[in-house]
Amino acid sequence: MIGTFLSRSFIDQVEPGGKPVVHYDAQLKGFGLRGMPSGYKSWIVEYRPYGGGRRVGSRRMVLGSAATLTAEEARKEAKRILALVRLGGDPAKGRESDREAPTVREFSRKFMDDHVREKRKRRTVVMYQDHFDRLINPLIGSLKIHLVTKSDVSSMHRKIAKSGQGGRRREGSANRVLTTLSSMFGFASREDVLPDNFVNPVTRVERYPENYTAHYLTFEELTKVGAALRMGEAIGIPWRIGETARGSKHLAKPENRRTIIDPHAAAAVRLLLLTGARKGEILNLRWDEVDFERKLLLLPDSKTGEKTIPLNSFALAVLANIPRIGPYVIPGRRDPDKPRGNIQKTWLSILRQAGIAHARIHDLRHTHASVGVAQSVGLAIIGKILGHTSTAMTARYSHLETNPVRRGSEKIGRSISKAMGH
Repeated sequence: MIGTFLSRSFIDQVEPGGKPVVHYDAQLKGFGLRGMPSGYKSWIVEYRPYGGGRRVGSRRMVLGSAATLTAEEARKEAKRILALVRLGGDPAKGRESDREAPTVREFSRKFMDDHVREKRKRRTVVMYQDHFDRLINPLIGSLKIHLVTKSDVSSMHRKIAKSGQGGRRREGSANRVLTTLSSMFGFASREDVLPDNFVNPVTRVERYPENYTAHYLTFEELTKVGAALRMGEAIGIPWRIGETARGSKHLAKPENRRTIIDPHAAAAVRLLLLTGARKGEILNLRWDEVDFERKLLLLPDSKTGEKTIPLNSFALAVLANIPRIGPYVIPGRRDPDKPRGNIQKTWLSILRQAGIAHARIHDLRHTHASVGVAQSVGLAIIGKILGHTSTAMTARYSHLETNPVRRGSEKIGRSISKAMGH
């Protein structure tokens, strides 16, 4: 029913009744003010979707509370909605779709289960899951997937880059998270979860430049790393905090502020240096992939596919002394049936104690290669040790058993072990 012109003065005159009442505007058909018995008043707009006639049922949309939305603002929004209807749309259905659309957190589970675990390598599964659990979902997980904007992604990107410990930036990690998120949006598009006109917001975010120069630990630095490792295992590495910092009065006494390095984290650092393996290859290494008899690590699925890593006697000694408490060589701290997620805190404490300013965990792999060069191990042999070439598994067994690769690995291991004081 067409009534009076809806204005602020009219709103003030509306008194609560015994049942909900809608007061329709005299000028804009379908626009109205709904009054509830409780006294609550809201703006509404009614229309027949898709430009239909009386055979099409009418829909009602609530525009907002009359307490927060002025009559002029509500009228403007009602006009916009009615214009969409005249073009054949159904704005209320769009709202329903918005409510039904999954959030980033909800869809990330489908993405991991139906795509990543089905088609990606184990190390990729672990990395993607870590990205969602620690970085993506805590920051944008509550957003509807089709409503994520470039601004949302850019903000997440910056926060991750600034989240490193001790003021360190994590620009490389932030960039890799973008790759994970972009892959999820691509999968969502293929699954028709996103509208046809949706533009992947990740593609519009500029990545940080990664110009990191590899750090090759010198003999002196290796000696300091070895000393820091032994200290961490025996009595712990001292850590410091400002005496005026929040909560500092509740801390342990200064002499008791030490970070103990558990035997598995210490073994991981030593194995990375002694084998030249990638971090993921060591942290995800299973005991059934260690061949003590042939002195090999038999990785069924590394970054470069199936891979065999020769074990020198020094790496074998480390493996022989690791406590076995689960299927993984480096088990998780909370769940020994899962692999260790990271050893970044351990590595940073070692660097701090050793007085080394900048060195990534991946630089342990570079150091392994550089020591090989210093020991006159040929580049072709170093390439085979690091897994830069790919051959059939059976060929690897016979090739690594009695050729220079074994001798080269032994020379590198001896030099690193000597430098670290073992």
